[in-house]
Amino acid sequence: MARHKGPDPITTRQCEKLLELRDDAEYYSSVRGFSVQSLIKNCWLARDGLESDDRKFIEHLKETSCSCVKRRQVRKLLACARQVGEIEQYVSIDR
Repeated sequence: MARHKGPDPITTRQCEKLLELRDDAEYYSSVRGFSVQSLIKNCWLARDGLESDDRKFIEHLKETSCSCVKRRQVRKLLACARQVGEIEQYVSIDR
């Protein structure tokens, strides 16, 4: 944003989108006091209790030995952990 040299200034919506992209590119190794690596491992162990797409997501994270994930992946990981009972229902999955 600081390097923008176009004739028109960046709009508010463009700024919001750029901030959203920046935030989504951040990586997290822990969230809400839970280790991402531990959540992946425990969800992988209980993956039979997940929907097909969620199971594939967890298996992919396990195969790649992820120790940190992007913000959008954090939400999905927490949702999977909630499904298998790894975290309580009251734990918010929104950041």
